[in-house]
Amino acid sequence: MLASLPRRETINTHDIDLDTFSRLTTTPILTDEQRNSFGNYPSLLTNRNSTTLADNLDGLHLSDVGTWATYLGKDLGVDPPGSLSEQWKHLRGTINADFIIVEMNWAGKASEDGTEIWVPYGGEYPVWHNFHTPPFTTDDESWVVAHGDEHINRGSNGVFRLARAVDGTPLQGAWVTDFWKGMATQSSIELNKALSTLNKEERTRLESGMISILRKEAETLGARKPIWLVVGHDYDTAMRHADELTDGEDWRIILIPHHSGQNQGKGSLKRWNYLSLLTMYKSIQDACNRLGRPWNVDAEAQARFATMA
Repeated sequence: MLASLPRRETINTHDIDLDTFSRLTTTPILTDEQRNSFGNYPSLLTNRNSTTLADNLDGLHLSDVGTWATYLGKDLGVDPPGSLSEQWKHLRGTINADFIIVEMNWAGKASEDGTEIWVPYGGEYPVWHNFHTPPFTTDDESWVVAHGDEHINRGSNGVFRLARAVDGTPLQGAWVTDFWKGMATQSSIELNKALSTLNKEERTRLESGMISILRKEAETLGARKPIWLVVGHDYDTAMRHADELTDGEDWRIILIPHHSGQNQGKGSLKRWNYLSLLTMYKSIQDACNRLGRPWNVDAEAQARFATMA
């Protein structure tokens, strides 16, 4: 029998109002200054020297590359702007700006129109697409978590694991985004191979550029001292840029193990296992205590639930 937790009401201090919710759909990812900077980087993922990271991100807004760590459901499949208020009504009280979960990059492949710009799977950028089945016509099943006598087991599904990790905690409804924007790959190996073509100075500048976008997301969310949960090796990158991301409060950057089906097992806090989840929850507790925020979570029980132990 799978471990289960009782449903409980979550308490978040920085809820998202309708104006903020809407602003995420109108705020461009790149400012003019960032567009010029990102235009200096080839796409890294194609053989076309004329394609840059700025090309991959130009015209996109924050809602095109981020989403919410909660069940959205097929009701959110209607395109904005007409549906934005209905989407917000569906999610209000759950979505919040207390926590920001930072994943690696889009999972995707080269576009089929010959431009070789790499895009997320599905080819489109439906609002709130990231980590939810586009365009929500399948009822967003991966985020549905079992409770009590219900028995839903999608253990190899990475999104389902993340859903269990945040379920019933203040993490539910957090903003979810990626560190490496505009760089869709089919595997982390491909991403790391592309990044390895940069020299140290170029890599540092690109990291700072990605950090500046993360800060923009936090500012647009109205986040005040958010706790950043950063996946895997990008946690190390974020820590190198703690002064830029958190004004030096590196204790607000917390490692979350990567939840892919290939990353389970013991031996590292970057892998999905009971100890890594327990460590994460305890670190969040410490950070919340320092910020004076509620965190009424049984770390041991939640870690067992998240790992289906």
